[in-house]
Amino acid sequence: MTEPPPPIADWQAERELHKTAVDLIVAEGASTWARFNAMLVAHTILLVACGALLFGEGMRAPSYVPMVLAVAGLVVSFAWSAAVSRGGRYLLRYVAFAKALEAKFPSDEFKILTDGEKTHMCFPATVPTRITQHIVIWVFIALYLAALGHAIYAALVCP
Repeated sequence: MTEPPPPIADWQAERELHKTAVDLIVAEGASTWARFNAMLVAHTILLVACGALLFGEGMRAPSYVPMVLAVAGLVVSFAWSAAVSRGGRYLLRYVAFAKALEAKFPSDEFKILTDGEKTHMCFPATVPTRITQHIVIWVFIALYLAALGHAIYAALVCP
């Protein structure tokens, strides 16, 4: 025979932990998107500067400047990728903790994440956000490698 759940007052600590975990999930999601938008702006500025120096008419700079910009962009891209991965791991940890707490609740009133799993997007094959962010990062890496290759070629062929 199963025991009845403890009185509601005994669940107050678990509810507070659950609320904190959900707040951390929301904060990490907001932080991830803020970081993503800031990095998009930073990469756009780096790529425009690199492109202007490589292809701009009348733009004069030493031949190593576009190379330095491209290498800096690559370094920032790999740091960005690490930050996205770290944020994703934190997010998964917070979700797992909140779900473990939800499993202990006697009623479905606070099972936000567990109930959310039952909801599906309208497209059956949606790509997770973290994977999409990594795809965008790899596009930037490819652009920086192309710019670096062009800068090296231009420095060697047209000194």
